[in-house]
Amino acid sequence: YFVNNPYQIKHLSKSSFITAKTFQQVGQVKSEFINNLRLKVKKKKKTITIFGFDVPKNKYYAFHDPLMNWKNQKNFLQDILKISNQFKKYNFIIRFKSLTWLINNRYFDNEVKEINKTKNIIISNEYSHAKAYKICANSSLIISRWSSIMDEAYCAGIPVIMYNYYGLSKNIIKKYFDYGNNINANNLDELIFLIKKKISNNNIKKLDNNFSKKLYGKVNNNKNYTKNIIRNELYSFINK
Repeated sequence: YFVNNPYQIKHLSKSSFITAKTFQQVGQVKSEFINNLRLKVKKKKKTITIFGFDVPKNKYYAFHDPLMNWKNQKNFLQDILKISNQFKKYNFIIRFKSLTWLINNRYFDNEVKEINKTKNIIISNEYSHAKAYKICANSSLIISRWSSIMDEAYCAGIPVIMYNYYGLSKNIIKKYFDYGNNINANNLDELIFLIKKKISNNNIKKLDNNFSKKLYGKVNNNKNYTKNIIRNELYSFINK
């Protein structure tokens, strides 16, 4: 099996459903892409990027889903407004998976009005393929519910906080994505506490970098790294 990281090797090798005898780590393609974008940024601005989840058009369809529930998303936006007011030296970028929440209903009107009045918040409305990764590359910190892009950014060495702004799936997240106390925030007070630590404590950055290397493996700066590793491993396997 070609896999992305040592975490996968550790768990897949124990599975009774996997027949592969050997596992080869081939790198993190998207994290390497973010890393290369970061190297091109001459001067990073003080920016905190916040990734939100998707908000379906139908309120009742989302009612029983903690990830998409409208009320939870509303609370999330209100928390963003609070932290943007507390950390005024930072610019905040809000980016949901789509603009459905912004365009197709009026449930979030009050929050949107407050966001528009707040000088240090913008809503990202450009959804080209690489835009999210460019935003990550320019970020000082990323706050997100669990998402793949959070993992990819963390692997690339960007400080992240996983904000469980509703508790319904907290135990599931802790079981399958146990990033430790330096990453998880389960309420607004914990979020504010971690933001302060992340933006002011270099020791936390070192701990994060060491932890991400342990979890994901080392990220190479060479954009052809993953392609070359796969090619060489395939040649080696075929020649056997």
